[in-house]
Amino acid sequence: MESNLERSKQEMKVLKKSLEDAGRENRSLRQTVDEFRDRKTGVKKEPSDFVTLRATSEKSVLTDATWEVDTLQGSLETYRAKYKQEKQSKKEWKRSFQESEKRASEVEAQNEELVRKSKSREPSVNRANKTLLTVAKPPRRQELNDFMLSLPKYSKRPPINDIGPIAVKDVDLPSLLTLDPIFSPLLKNFLYLPGRVMWCDSDYHHAVGLGPQHIFDEEKDTWVNKSIFTGVYEKTLTLFYLWQGHIYYGGLYKVVNMRSWNPDGCSFRSKSVSSWALADVTIQGRVNLSTTPRPVRDVIAKMYQDEVLNVEYLGLQCVGFDRKVYNSLRSFFEVSERMQAVKRASVVRPPEAPRGVKRQRIH
Repeated sequence: MESNLERSKQEMKVLKKSLEDAGRENRSLRQTVDEFRDRKTGVKKEPSDFVTLRATSEKSVLTDATWEVDTLQGSLETYRAKYKQEKQSKKEWKRSFQESEKRASEVEAQNEELVRKSKSREPSVNRANKTLLTVAKPPRRQELNDFMLSLPKYSKRPPINDIGPIAVKDVDLPSLLTLDPIFSPLLKNFLYLPGRVMWCDSDYHHAVGLGPQHIFDEEKDTWVNKSIFTGVYEKTLTLFYLWQGHIYYGGLYKVVNMRSWNPDGCSFRSKSVSSWALADVTIQGRVNLSTTPRPVRDVIAKMYQDEVLNVEYLGLQCVGFDRKVYNSLRSFFEVSERMQAVKRASVVRPPEAPRGVKRQRIH
């Protein structure tokens, strides 16, 4: 744009010089005519057509020059306006670029601060005083499972096939634990998650418990990001689990808080975990099937199945197995089973009628 402006100025100079040359030639022509007239005797009047020709010539030269000046002046003004417009646009672009750089610097600083805070968080379980897992972003479900598999195993825990049931699923577990003083320490330090335990591998050693990531508050009719495991984080508890209609003693388990690593939870995908069991504990104040309305329970279970609701993972690391407690629980169960067998066998049945004889109906 600046080069066009300079070129226009140069053309104006050339035009001005041309006008000056035309003026000099015109004056020279008039001087020649005057000298020619003086050489004649007396004063000679110019022919009218010559005067007209000269006036027309001068007028034509001036008109053409004026037109070219106006044209160049208009072009110059146009270029000047475009130059100002582009200069203003350049200023605006520069200001926008500076604002973008400033915003990018602020975002980068915020990101560095978030990374610093995330790296400062340490996991709840350490091995040999070394951090096993430090995450700068929420881990995925497989990463949580892999972390649990990296934890040391309790070598004295019996194989899963050698562990027998200690009660049928309908037994009230707290009532069972009051039958023997040896169980009294377990009353306030046990964890039972029926339908909500998922084993990390085929040896059924470490596991993860599942709970709702959000609780539905019926009184306020709203969802709350709240954990049902708050009271058990970082504790060592006795784990009981449900399997094929029976309750089993799992051993002593260290509870690992995974919510702090994964505040948004994970999607629900597990064949070994019941979506209805999750629905039962999703409504605040509801802890069993008898208190959860069936329609509400079905809707929430479907939301878990469709991965609308996320679940919280609770790490369960096996750190012990109390054989004395296990053997006592097994003894009670075996006695109970024998008593139930005797009871079933002692039920009086009506004698069978001889073949071919119809039994009379008793009214």
